[in-house]
Amino acid sequence: MKEFKRCPRCNFKTPSNMARCGNCGLNFEKFNSATNEEAKSAFRMGEKERILYSKQVPSDINKGQIFLMCLFGGWFGLHYFKLGKLWRGLFQIVGFAFAFIYAYFAVQQGIRNGYLGNLILVCGIIWVASFIIWITDAISIIFNRFKYPVSLPYSVKIEKMENVKLNNDDNIKKGE
Repeated sequence: MKEFKRCPRCNFKTPSNMARCGNCGLNFEKFNSATNEEAKSAFRMGEKERILYSKQVPSDINKGQIFLMCLFGGWFGLHYFKLGKLWRGLFQIVGFAFAFIYAYFAVQQGIRNGYLGNLILVCGIIWVASFIIWITDAISIIFNRFKYPVSLPYSVKIEKMENVKLNNDDNIKKGE
């Protein structure tokens, strides 16, 4: 029976002994050098096509630290901010804020019909969604199912050298 692995880029089923993905050509050995810091850089530069999501913990991330951040700061999205997933982290903060709004109105005012009842219902639904995400993240980190954003190292030097070569060629042509 052949063993297979899934490509993190295209999710193609590839035999385990293959060095590259049969569909997109991702080199699995180079993928092992992918880091979360490179993914954060790609997020900042707006290069989402460079980012892959992997269940393999990158070398620059401590799984225990991410788990503790999720466990104690998961309501605030602390583990998402650490990994560079800013929008998910903001969603967790908003969910946490709605949880406080929900708790305040539910305890102080009681559940009533009308506008306040609808507000409490909406806040409660957002709170439940935030709670479910928090619990599933903690469980997925424990059982190695959490997907970390990673990116392959980006070679800036090569691009700069190509630009310099092009500029020099342009200057030579202008001088003729």
